[in-house]
Formats: sequence, structure tokens, C-alpha cells
Amino acid sequence: MISWFTENPTPILCIGGLVLLILAGATYVTGRGVMLAFMIPVVLVMGSSVLIDFLVVTEREQVIATIHDGAKAFEANDIGRVERCLSATAPAMLRVQATEILHLVDVQQVKITSGPEIKINRLTSPPTAVAEMIVVAQGKLRVGETIYSKIPRRIVVRLRWEGDRWLVYEAEGVSILGGETPAT
Repeated sequence: MISWFTENPTPILCIGGLVLLILAGATYVTGRGVMLAFMIPVVLVMGSSVLIDFLVVTEREQVIATIHDGAKAFEANDIGRVERCLSATAPAMLRVQATEILHLVDVQQVKITSGPEIKINRLTSPPTAVAEMIVVAQGKLRVGETIYSKIPRRIVVRLRWEGDRWLVYEAEGVSILGGETPAT
């Protein structure tokens, strides 16, 4: 499968750049302008790879978009947007936890510092995906003492293809510092 091609054109751009350098050197050394004609197809292939990367949205990129949408929704403290990232079949406890977090904490930043590592299973019906990442959330409590802290967690999110997009149906977080949020 050539999904690397549609997700990242960097190898093609690097190889194409190297070929262009060689052809430019050959043009300079030989003084023959005909070498420039060989450069045109290389530039076209490089441009096509960038265009394909822009136009083709892979399943992996769709999963990442859902994760980033959820992170932005938490940063905006918008429970409605958070819930739009959740599957209708997600356990009620997942919704309750998301609501409780946003009622207790004024979330100011959610940063994915490592990952997400994504595994897509197309053999299930509907297809599912598991995304593992390290997330650092920053915020302050809405009541009581004003604490402003960064909380690093290893998050595992399970998503399901529903309709025309990926939605979260389960999530669990383990504090890097210890302690576990149960799977919901």
C-alpha cells in the first residue's frame, strides 16, 4: 500500500530535489540547455506529489483531525463541540467525565506532545481506530484555590467510523506522574 505517498510527499520532494541538483550541475558543466528539458518532468512529479498530498485525506489524517478538533474544543471550554467528537454509542460516563472536567477546570491549553500513534482496523464493522498520544493540558480550577498547572497524561482514544467521520467511543488516560483514569 502506498499510503506514505498520500500522507507525506517529503521523500519524493527530496529525491526530486537531488535529481534537479544533478541535472542543474550537468547543465552547468556541459553548457547544454537541453538538460533543462529533463528538469521539467521532475518538477511536474514533485508538484503532483504536493497536490495529491493536499487533495487526498487519508483515514489516518481524518482520525488526527477528530483528535485535534476535540483538543480545540477542550481549549475553548465548549462542551457542545466536545460532544460532537463523541459517538452516540459512547458510554454515558465518557460524556459525564468530559462535562465534569469542563465544569471544574478552565482549560487554557491542550497540547499533543507525542503522537498520535494510530492503528486502524478495517476488519471490524464499522472500522475502528486506536490512537495513543501524550497530552499536556493546562488550566486552572474554577472554584476553590486558583491552581495553574500542566497535567501530562498518556491518552488512549478508541474511535469508530460512523457515517462519514471518525468519532470517539472510548478514552482512557494514565497520568505520567501516576494514577489512572478508568476506561469509559
